[in-house]
Amino acid sequence: MYQRQVSFGEAISRAMKKYCCFSGRASRSEFWWFTLFLYIVQFAASLLSCGIYGSSVSALAVDPMAVNNPQVINNLISLYVLPSVIGLVFLLPGLGLLFRRLHDAGHSGFCWLLAFIPLIGGLILLIFTLQGSQMFTNKYGPVPNVVDDNFPPEYKG
Repeated sequence: MYQRQVSFGEAISRAMKKYCCFSGRASRSEFWWFTLFLYIVQFAASLLSCGIYGSSVSALAVDPMAVNNPQVINNLISLYVLPSVIGLVFLLPGLGLLFRRLHDAGHSGFCWLLAFIPLIGGLILLIFTLQGSQMFTNKYGPVPNVVDDNFPPEYKG
């Protein structure tokens, strides 16, 4: 048996279909493809916001007294609206996928709370998400994307 790699589109589709699902397992490829998607979407949203409202940041750089201008303040606040809304939209699918990824590596989903430990928490969580799948059914469910190796890959569904 081996674990089939999930494609970029399939990872996004699965994460969104399991929007609030915190049980089960998710492979490394599913987790990291969706993480890449989130970074791309957030980067694009930030670029768009900067393109629309970035002139206010430039105005402040040129004239610090522009902070007294209500339009500049409104634009600075608006600069963060689109990326924040996108972050909120993808919060639950991302957190659910993180739980399932931790389950796949044999850890409790609540290990995500390690991220709140300064300096080392995020590093430990990164290591957990980089760990390989447990290639047996664990207490969180069966191995995701497993393929029976009795047939060559071209004959598998």
